[in-house]
Amino acid sequence: MNDEPRGFKEFEGFNRFLQKTDAFKNFAESLSKQVTEIEKAVVRFDFGDIIEIVQKNLDAAAPAYKDALLELGNHGWYISQDMTTSATLQLAKGFKQGNPNADIALEKFFEDKLDEIESNLVGKFPDRAKAIAAAFRAHRQGEYFLSIPVLLAQADGICIEIAKESLFMRSKTKNDGSPQTADYVVRLGASSFMDALLSPLSTNLPIAFSQKQRAPGFTYLNRHVVMHGESSDYGTKTNSLKAISLLNYVAEMLT
Repeated sequence: MNDEPRGFKEFEGFNRFLQKTDAFKNFAESLSKQVTEIEKAVVRFDFGDIIEIVQKNLDAAAPAYKDALLELGNHGWYISQDMTTSATLQLAKGFKQGNPNADIALEKFFEDKLDEIESNLVGKFPDRAKAIAAAFRAHRQGEYFLSIPVLLAQADGICIEIAKESLFMRSKTKNDGSPQTADYVVRLGASSFMDALLSPLSTNLPIAFSQKQRAPGFTYLNRHVVMHGESSDYGTKTNSLKAISLLNYVAEMLT
C-alpha cells in the first residue's frame, strides 16, 4: 500500500479540492491528532493506549469513508485493499463531480492488477479455481459476455460460503431493500470503521437493484438483468472490470 497505481495520477488535481472540504479536513485533523497521541503512548510503552487511540480516530473517519465507498458502489465499483483511503476519497469526489477520470482510473487500476487478483482468489478459494480461471481468461480474450456472469456468480457464491448470506437476495430481517449480507454485517457487531468498510455489503446498490428499483433508462451493471437475459449490451470491458472489483472486494473483506 505504498505507491499509488498509475491510474490514480489523473486525480492529483483533486488533492487541492479535497483539502477545502469539511470531510477531508476533519479526517486530516483526526489523523494528525492520532499520530501525536500515538507518539505519546509509544514513549509510555502503553500498547493498550495505542490500540484505543487508533480505534477512536478510525471511528471518527468512518462517516466520510462510508460515504466514499457507497459513492463508488453506486457507480458499480468496489475498493481493493491496495487502495489508500485518500485515493478512495478522491475517486468518490470525482464521481460526485461527474469527472470521467474516475472510471478511467479504476479501469486502469484493476486491469493492471488482473494477475495478482486472480492469483489471490485462486489461493483463497481453490475449489473455485476453474470457474475463476475461466472468467479471467474470458476477460483477457475480450469475451465479456462470458466473463461477467461467472464473476457475479462467484461473488455471490463466496458471500454464501463465508457469510451464509446472499449478496443479491433481500434481507430476511430488514424491510429497506438491503441485501441478505446486511444481516451478516449486523451480526458481526463491528466497529464504526469496519461497518463503513463493509457498507457495500449492507446497502442496496445498483448491482442488486430489483426490477422496481431500476428506473427507465437504467444502465448500470446489474446482476438480475445479466443473469436473466434482460440485457443484451452488458458485455463491455468496463462492466467486466467492475465485476472483477466486486469479486475481489467480497473475497478480501470476508476473509
